[in-house]
Amino acid sequence: MYEPTYEWEIVLQTTWIQKAVTRCLQHHLRFSATDVEHHFIHPSHKKHVRETPIIRVYRYLKTTDQLALTAIVSDTRHLIFAKFPYDPTIIKFEQLYRQRLTYMTAGCLFVIKQAKLRFAKPGEVAKDFDFSISPNIQIVILEIDDFTVFSRDQAILPHEALSKVNMIYYDREYYDLCGRDCYIPEYSKDVEKQVSDDYGDVVSV
Repeated sequence: MYEPTYEWEIVLQTTWIQKAVTRCLQHHLRFSATDVEHHFIHPSHKKHVRETPIIRVYRYLKTTDQLALTAIVSDTRHLIFAKFPYDPTIIKFEQLYRQRLTYMTAGCLFVIKQAKLRFAKPGEVAKDFDFSISPNIQIVILEIDDFTVFSRDQAILPHEALSKVNMIYYDREYYDLCGRDCYIPEYSKDVEKQVSDDYGDVVSV
């Protein structure tokens, strides 16, 4: 692993999560009756994500009852909950790269090829991500169906860079779309503390 000294050393990533998610939600909440945007990221569908969707694996969290792997991923400015389904995502990755998904990939960069954006089911965030989020916020999850490794360098970001990366759920524009009452910034402090906790090793199966 290496520790970048300057912000310009992380130029391989773009700031796309907040723009793409809010763009999708603005359209989805107005025109769709479902809780899933199946083509949030798709080779033939670029309505929502107009930049290269590169993510950094901020932290792996746990394996779910369905053998999916949960994680927190980020671009240069925002963190979002993500889920890697066992079939086909993890199976395909481990067959292609001949290694476990969690082996030496925390901090690496992935390019998402296909992903859904969906609202979390009741209790899903607490159960599958071990997080407690304000009940005033509807949480969306990035469900990654296909991706490739973009960079295997496991970058450990300095504190100055980490302090600029925030959970998208406490972004003002996101909250205006998905909040139920009023903006409550103090909840973000609890999330930041949980994000900084050590979750230990997580292995895929």
